[in-house]
Amino acid sequence: MSWIAAYVSGRSGVELRGFAAHRALSAQAGDTPIWTDEAINGRFAMNGLS
Repeated sequence: MSWIAAYVSGRSGVELRGFAAHRALSAQAGDTPIWTDEAINGRFAMNGLS
């Protein structure tokens, strides 16, 4: 959990809300979360948040 705490600490509230909303939608869609920097950055980029 420590890496996500460090990652989250560098993010703005708007990005965090967008990421949380995207994660919730992904979970509903049955997407398997892939916890890598590339996957996270790709998700932010797709949502215009990077």
